[in-house]
Formats: sequence, C-alpha cells, structure tokens
Amino acid sequence: MGQSTGFNCFARVVKNIKLLKGDFTMNTNHEKPVNEASTDHTGRSGVDSSRRAFSRFGITALPAVLTLTSKTALGTPYLCTVSGMQSGNLSSHPGQPNCGVGFSPGGWWQNANNTGNSDGNLNQWLAAGVNPFSIRRTRVNGVFQNQVRYQGIWRTGVTWEPIYGLINNRFGNGVAAHTFSSVFGGTNSRSLWDVLDQQSGSLEFHAIAVFLNARLNQVTGQFNPIYLEITPAYIVSIYNSTSLSADQKKAYFEMLQH
Repeated sequence: MGQSTGFNCFARVVKNIKLLKGDFTMNTNHEKPVNEASTDHTGRSGVDSSRRAFSRFGITALPAVLTLTSKTALGTPYLCTVSGMQSGNLSSHPGQPNCGVGFSPGGWWQNANNTGNSDGNLNQWLAAGVNPFSIRRTRVNGVFQNQVRYQGIWRTGVTWEPIYGLINNRFGNGVAAHTFSSVFGGTNSRSLWDVLDQQSGSLEFHAIAVFLNARLNQVTGQFNPIYLEITPAYIVSIYNSTSLSADQKKAYFEMLQH
C-alpha cells in the first residue's frame, strides 16, 4: 500500500475508531454453548511477525503531530494502542516497550479447567468476571449430580466437582457460560471458551484473549502499564471497527499477547 493510501487509512482510523475507556458491562443473558468438534490450537504468530503484518497492511505512517496531543500520548500505555502503533513510535524510539505482556489465547483455552497457577486458569477467568463453562445441578437416575458443560457434553465426577464449585460460588447454580455475542455483539452464540476451542487462530480467538487480559488487568493490574489504556471496552471497539481490516485487527491483538 502506498504512502498516500496509508495516510488516508490512518486518518480514517483516528477519526472513526471510538477509543472507549473504563469499565465494560457484558450482556448477562447468555446462551448455552453448542456441541461442535475441537480443532487445533497451535496456530499463532509471534509478536515480531505480528508487527511486520501490522506494517504490511499499510498502517504505519500516522503524522507525528497526532502523537503529541497529550501527556498520555507520550507514554508507554499510548504506544501500545492502535494509534500508538500507527505513529511509528515502536520502531523509531530506543527502549520501545514490549506490548506483548498479556496471556495468549492458548493459555486461556488450555487452562480454563485448571485451578492451578497456569496462565489463563479458571481462577483468572472468574477474577475477570467471565464464566467459561455452563453448569447445572440435575437429577440422574434419582441421584443429584453437579455438571459442567465441556466441549458440548455435560461432565460430572471428581475432576469436575472443583470446577463446578468455583463457578457456582462466583455466579450461582444453573448459570450459562458467557457467549461471544454477549461481549462483542453480533450473532455468534458460542461461549467464549467454545470459540477458543473451535476457532483457533481466528480474529475472534485473539480478540477473546486480549479482552480477558483487559478484564483481568482491571482487577489485578498485572499487565500495567501496557494495559492502562487497553480496556475491555477499547478491545470491543477495535474488534467492531469498520476502519481496520480483519487482518489489521488480528495483527494488533497478537502484539498484546506473549
């Protein structure tokens, strides 16, 4: 893409993207996850390749004057926003920040049913206020069972009791998993975890991870200062932006993960 085209793209992005700040409230009318097969979860580009992709898609030449509009714009948090990336500061300033501090989609997917200390574990899902799995208490052959819906099947037994207990304590019995549409809008009624499980490597795969990172950071602050301006609402606004292509959005989200 030529310099003139890239500049016009930047102008549209700066003008049209609504950079929301603050808390994000999810729609709590969740739908049940669907039963579909799993797919591979290894496809993810690294931070360097993502930065090259972000550049290759023609969004690297924002006029320098737009980077000097506030004190915040000169700091590390700004440099890891879309506008900061577009300004070229990441490639032109010594001591550039590492924006890839958040957990990867693979971590949030693989460890959602893990109560240990792994990145993206169930305790971190719940701390972020997001439920990965639907749960229910139901009678089977005259005996009550606590069940967790995982990959489209209601699971029970000693492996699933701790998971049921944690979700029940946080959200209550009979709660459904948060769906993609309850967070990002649209018509995708799969749960966030099911999207991670079934749409590996997609734009949605990476958007969910960064959204969860932003939610968790609001509680723990563990990804600051990078995520100071990368709020859940900001991530949703980027996902729904009409000024960036799907490849541009995905490349940006990849740069915010490790």
